[in-house]
Amino acid sequence: GWDRRGILTGEVELNSELTFYTRYGDYLGRISELLMGLCILYYIAYRIKKKNHLVK
Repeated sequence: GWDRRGILTGEVELNSELTFYTRYGDYLGRISELLMGLCILYYIAYRIKKKNHLVK
């Protein structure tokens, strides 16, 4: 059950080959940051246009 404490034991095999994330993980993070920045800029531009009554 969920209320019992315990320990699992076993052997874990290590993976020595490069995965997609280990190769391109930094790029995925950078792309996410760029997309978030663009979303924030779009939101700011929308709020400015709305404040100036350019958007209904």
